[in-house]
Order: sequence, then structure tokens, then C-alpha cells
Amino acid sequence: MDASQSRDSLKAVLLFFSALLFALAVRPGPQSAWLVLMGTVLIGVLTLSPSRASAPFVVDSQERWSFRLLMAVLAFGLLGVVGWVPSTIGPTTAQLERVPGAVWCLLALATFVTRRRANDVMRWGLVVLAVALTLAVGALHLRAAHGVGFDVLVFHIEAAQALAEGQNPWTDAVTVPDGSLNAEPGDVIVGYVYPPVTAIAYSVGYWVFSDPRVTSLLAWTGYLLVLGALAIRRRSTPGLLTMLLFAALPGWPLVLRAAWSEPLSLVLLAGAYAMWRSSAGSGLTTGLALASKQYFFATAPLLLLHRDARWKSRLVIAVSMIVVTIGAAVVWDPIAFWDAAVRFHLSTDPRPDGANLVGLASLFGLTWEPPGFLALAVGLVVGVLAGRHSSTRRSFMLGMGVTLAASFLFGSQAFVNYWFLIAGICGLVLADVVSSEPEIKLTAEPFV
Repeated sequence: MDASQSRDSLKAVLLFFSALLFALAVRPGPQSAWLVLMGTVLIGVLTLSPSRASAPFVVDSQERWSFRLLMAVLAFGLLGVVGWVPSTIGPTTAQLERVPGAVWCLLALATFVTRRRANDVMRWGLVVLAVALTLAVGALHLRAAHGVGFDVLVFHIEAAQALAEGQNPWTDAVTVPDGSLNAEPGDVIVGYVYPPVTAIAYSVGYWVFSDPRVTSLLAWTGYLLVLGALAIRRRSTPGLLTMLLFAALPGWPLVLRAAWSEPLSLVLLAGAYAMWRSSAGSGLTTGLALASKQYFFATAPLLLLHRDARWKSRLVIAVSMIVVTIGAAVVWDPIAFWDAAVRFHLSTDPRPDGANLVGLASLFGLTWEPPGFLALAVGLVVGVLAGRHSSTRRSFMLGMGVTLAASFLFGSQAFVNYWFLIAGICGLVLADVVSSEPEIKLTAEPFV
């Protein structure tokens, strides 16, 4: 490898460490602010630096990357074995918390040892086994935490009940006790605080399985399946180990039990990534992903500025999906939707127990109350910078990651679920990069 390739291979290394830092931040507490701060700096250098943005991804050695990823899976698995990130929501057992970590270690070792004689049947067998184990572990967690969760779980259940009765969930048909640290006894939150895409997806989970969190479990396994499919298509051992790395992510059972909706957004982004050559498929899933959470508004400049041969049709389809899904709630009752899904989030009090700059300040005994518009403003600025360099699916997805990460850092709160999403975005691109397929860069065309 010459000097130029060596410099370009630094992109893959930066991405690898960014993914690890964000994945390790999937742990409650302001101490994780250090991890996300370093991760945001790394992904920022990777994405926003002109020299880095224009350089290709180069993987120096498949063998070297297989070993690096094996070590990472073993580290994540051992963190699970020692209970580094317990579920904390609802009853649990030591076996449920710790045994899966040992299983992921064994699967990673088996994948590494058999890498030179593996065939497609063995690779598919590994992916199916990983997905099946994830479903089984997730089902056991949901069984243990049945009926127990944060206010997010109650939101999903009440929204499903309201929709089933033909009521508007963004009105007082959904009234949930306020579970925040700053809430007074008896305080309530009126109206469902998420967009229609999330309302429908989690309502279906409740209607079919009596637990909306099943939607999160199916979405998470769908994400792992995309990682596995990327690896199998290129017969890549590092790609398979990347899938196992995220299957072993210590904090995902906490995300599942809490009923946070980021797994849904993540599987939609993974679908867009996998179908990038199809403007219809990628546009549809990108639009649904961006319409699933309010904070994706910060990525609007990235969506508008991204350029490749199919950007116009993808943009039109994505924006149409956003308008149609959000518009349905707005037409139903614009004032109720604004109050529940927009104003509520803009007026959220700073949370010193979060993993961002507010939480970091609290570690030093300081109090910082950022204005409500700051997170959005920072995100929009970073989104513009990222969009100027975006011409491939990798640069688009990493641009989304750095835009959201920067916005979360300056927000009033950022918890486990926020950084779970960023970790997943990094993991998606990492699985692609280490599988050694050249980056697709299609000729851009003007919007006329």
C-alpha cells in the first residue's frame, strides 16, 4: 500500500473508532458524554474535512480487519458478560443479561476460524442464527419487562388505543404521566409526541402482539439482516463480524425495553442504504425514516444538497413521503399536532443526566441551559456542510450521522436512544466499507 492509499485507509479506521465510541455510549448517564464528544469529533473529521470527504475508503487488509473486528466483538461480548449495561427497566436475571454476550463471542470466534473455508450456505446460516438468537433474547426481555417501561411505552399503547377507537392521538385522547426528572407529582403530557409513521408502526406492534416494543425488536433484527446481506453478497468475513459486533451491542436490550423508536428509524435507513440504486426504493424508505422523528428536520440541507445521478427522483419521492405522512396528522388537527409533536420538544427542560454537553457540564458541577433553537441551528449548519460533500450513499449516511450527532450534542437532552441511532448509522457504513466494494459515485446532474 502506497502513501496515498495509507492516508485514505485512515477513513476506514476513523469510521471504525467512531462506531465503537457511539456504541459504547449506549449506556445511561452523563459519563457517556465523553464518548459521544470524541465520536462526533472523529466522524466530523471523517465527513466534513474536504480532504477526507473527497478521498476514497480504502481497507488495508481483509485479514487485518477480520482480526480488528473479532477483537471488538469479543470486547462487546465480554462487556455483556460482566453486565456493563444492564437493562435497568423491569425485572431481569443475570443469565438473561450476561449469557448472550458469551454466545456472541463464540459465534465471532467460529466465524474468524472458519473464514477461509466458509461458503454461502455457512454465511447465511450464521446470519439466520444471529437473527434468530436476537429475536429469542429480545422476546425474553419483553416477557420479563411485560407491562413495565418508561412513559414512552405508555405513549405507544395509548396512541394505539386512540387510533383503534378513531380518535386523534395528538389530542388529549393520549394523556401520559410526565416521567422526566423535572416533573412535579401529577404532571402529565397531553398528546402523542411522535410523528404518524412511528404512531402507526408501534400501534401495529400493540394490535398484533399486545406489546408495541415488538416493533422495535423486529426493526432491530431487520437492521442486522441488512448488515448480514451486505456481507454475504460480497463473501466478506469482516462484514459478517460487523453484523456480530452490533448484535453484541451491550445496550440494545435497554433500548428495546424502554420502547424508544430509534430501531424503526434505523431499519428504514438501512433499507434506503441497501436499495440506493433504486430511486423509488431508497426515496420511499428515506422519506419514511426522516418522517419518523422530529429531529431529522436538521438533516434537510443534506437531503437537498446531496448529488448523484438519481438524486432528483429520490428527493421528490422522499419529500412526498414526508409531506403525506406528516400532512395526515396536520390535516386532522394542526394545532394539536403542533403542540404535541413540535412545541413539546422545543420546550423540553435541559437534562443534566443526559449524554451531551448539558450532561458534560453537570459532571463539573455546572448548569447550562441551551436555548431551544440551538440544537436545530447547529444541525442545519452541519447539514449544509455535509451536503456540500455528499455524492455517494456512504457520504449521505455519514453526513446524516454527523449532522444528528452535532445537533444532539447541543440539545437540551440526549439519551441512550439518540446515540444508538448514530452507532447504527456508522455500523451500516462500516459493514459496507470493510466488505471492500468500491464506493459508488455516480455523475451528478443539475436540478432543472
